[in-house]
Amino acid sequence: MARRSKKRGVYSALSASSDLSRNMEGRQAAEKLCDSWPDTDWVPHNPSLEWAQGAIAEFAEIIRRQPSIFRASQRGAEVGASMLSPRPFQGLSEALQNADDLGASELRIGLRHSLRQELLIIHNGKPVSLAHLGAMVLPWLSTKATDDEASGRFGIGQKTLKSLGGPLEMHCAPFHFVMLDEAPEIVEPAKFVKGVYDPQLRETMLIVPLHADVDVSGIPDAVESLGVDSLKFLRHIRRLSYVDLDTPGSLRSYSIHVEPVRDVEAVVNAVTCSVRHNGLIIQEPKELAGLKFDRYWTELPVTVGEARRNKATGKTTPLGVCVSADLHLDGALHDRIPLPIEIASPISLNAQFDPDGARSTILATKWNKRRLADLGHLLGAVALNAFEREPATAWTHVPLTTETLEASDWIKSAFAQDVVETCHKRLRSDLRLPARTAKVELSQIVYEEVTLSRRRTRAHRADARTTAGSCAAASAAPTDPPSGSRQ
Repeated sequence: MARRSKKRGVYSALSASSDLSRNMEGRQAAEKLCDSWPDTDWVPHNPSLEWAQGAIAEFAEIIRRQPSIFRASQRGAEVGASMLSPRPFQGLSEALQNADDLGASELRIGLRHSLRQELLIIHNGKPVSLAHLGAMVLPWLSTKATDDEASGRFGIGQKTLKSLGGPLEMHCAPFHFVMLDEAPEIVEPAKFVKGVYDPQLRETMLIVPLHADVDVSGIPDAVESLGVDSLKFLRHIRRLSYVDLDTPGSLRSYSIHVEPVRDVEAVVNAVTCSVRHNGLIIQEPKELAGLKFDRYWTELPVTVGEARRNKATGKTTPLGVCVSADLHLDGALHDRIPLPIEIASPISLNAQFDPDGARSTILATKWNKRRLADLGHLLGAVALNAFEREPATAWTHVPLTTETLEASDWIKSAFAQDVVETCHKRLRSDLRLPARTAKVELSQIVYEEVTLSRRRTRAHRADARTTAGSCAAASAAPTDPPSGSRQ
């Protein structure tokens, strides 16, 4: 028995020594991170708990050793980042975008009532690493600055959540820390939350203790405003949900099913490219289940000399079009996630826009104007393809001159000229519809009186698309232009 106790003592000493060694390795890694940034390729992806705790502790000490003037600057930047957006729940959009950048398939949002009200944000994407720790703690620092495909920018998206409360707490095994004003501090691992968070799966959970004056009744409305529309152009996320953990039956989910991709060769602004086309079918919520969208996306070469603002620019830039089968659903401009720029049309458009810091609009830059023009060319190409496949419903792909968007004057002007008119020009040039005897030009079949177009309501525009589709399907003769068709 004494011999066994002696062995246990040896094993315990060895274990303590091993833990101390891993803790020291984590501390050394934190120092290396500060000296080698932005090179993070060497950062281990599956460290031990002791390693992670050593890294967190050392990173905090490095920050605290900085001169007072630099720490004051950091605090000021934190405050500025948290006040950047006038929309109180903008941080939810940023969380959605960050989760998609990390390859998550779903984002869960929960409201927990305990000693304090807490907002829980959980995703199942790539686990947190030491590199993410640095970017989470320090404002204006991003792990995605050199990633030309990432949607996140500036390194302050998560900081916008601080307008709702704080300090923010992060949990993703083996990293568990709270982000205090100056430096991170180690906390106990968060426990399992049924239906919301499973630490064994290395899911990532961000906890936001809410300010007393936050109106929590606005949270489900904010998630609703993201809804299915926010999933249209995301690369990975297919489900978004919200639940009040203290209210039975409060779960509200938004999810889509993505159909197989069909490649279509198309000419977009004189460039022959492969356009991917697939269907998106809403699965949740129940009242929208079965509604379908046609989604198209491609990449176009970036012209020499073109560059995005404060973001890496690739050799190509992605473009996307998503068309709703429900003519009464409005679209929007997207930079992967929806921007607060709605389009009075069933057409949504996606590009790598340069937005302002608050993501409230897009900047008046040559890059953005060029992307709108690219979208006009793509829209014309996919509309032609839709007429080849199914003329009766293809009119949903054609924007009307009366369909505007809620935005600044320069965006309205660019949308009318570079998107709508560019699409119409392509259709006037290349569209041929079946008549009773042969295929004829669009101008011989369909027209719209200007006086009529000015009087259109949204319902009339929906009727116009339906009427135009019916006439096209019936092979209207050139002498019988449908009265309710598109310009």
